[in-house]
Amino acid sequence: MLPSIDFCRVYHGTNLFAAKMIQHYGIYLHVQRQLTDFGKGFYVTFNLNQAKSWATVKARNPQVYPKTLDWLQISKEHYLNHPYTRTPAYLAFDLNLNQLIFLKGKIFSFPHEWGWHEDRKSWERFIKNCRTGFMHNYDYVYGPVGGSHPIDPDQVKVSHRKDQLSLNSIRAIHCLSNLKIFTFHAITPRIEMITRKRRKPENILSHEIHDKVRVLGNFTSKQAEQITKKSWLYPYMWKTESPLFHEQPCYWAFSILYGPNSLWYEDYEEYLVEENR
Repeated sequence: MLPSIDFCRVYHGTNLFAAKMIQHYGIYLHVQRQLTDFGKGFYVTFNLNQAKSWATVKARNPQVYPKTLDWLQISKEHYLNHPYTRTPAYLAFDLNLNQLIFLKGKIFSFPHEWGWHEDRKSWERFIKNCRTGFMHNYDYVYGPVGGSHPIDPDQVKVSHRKDQLSLNSIRAIHCLSNLKIFTFHAITPRIEMITRKRRKPENILSHEIHDKVRVLGNFTSKQAEQITKKSWLYPYMWKTESPLFHEQPCYWAFSILYGPNSLWYEDYEEYLVEENR
């Protein structure tokens, strides 16, 4: 449930380039991604560590829509080589809950709450619809983050620790104030500490990423495994409640194949649309 106070602090993880853009120009909904858990919106969390974790990913995987660069009148090369692009940052806002609750919103329960047994199926259905381009008319949506299911890849696994509040309208965006930007030094997880117990990351997400790399790149299984191991993503596949949980395996396969030195958002979403037809 949303906190029962007038104002609370929420966070948004990104890179410093995007953080500075928001500071100077504000939040523009039309440049946000479409095929996400709760649809096109500006996503924040009440969990600072979660925002910092995602900021680390964004700094290593600095994707942006080309139309954003056109608007700024800068080249793709300028953006990808800018020092702010590789710097993890998080935004801290004050969220006016009194203002937000008067808007049209949808709130899902969390697994530890009594209402989860009633919300689970509708939450999963809502996420599946949004990930295929469904446009809802809510100002905001709040609930758990969805990830890869450990048994059935066609289902959505719920995160017990990660929350997300999507602000899907200008009215909801206006509930944010008092923006502050913070940077930090990211630390990559150490694989060596885990290899004493097991040699490979045994989780459904890592297997699905590997399979997507194999299919998209037309590789053998061995080639896909070698490419995946060389990626910056590999250490995060070992981590419990990894930031990789935020996205679908296909997203990370695109990241591995096309890397942090190219812009592939549009190609990725076009692929998803075709895959879901």
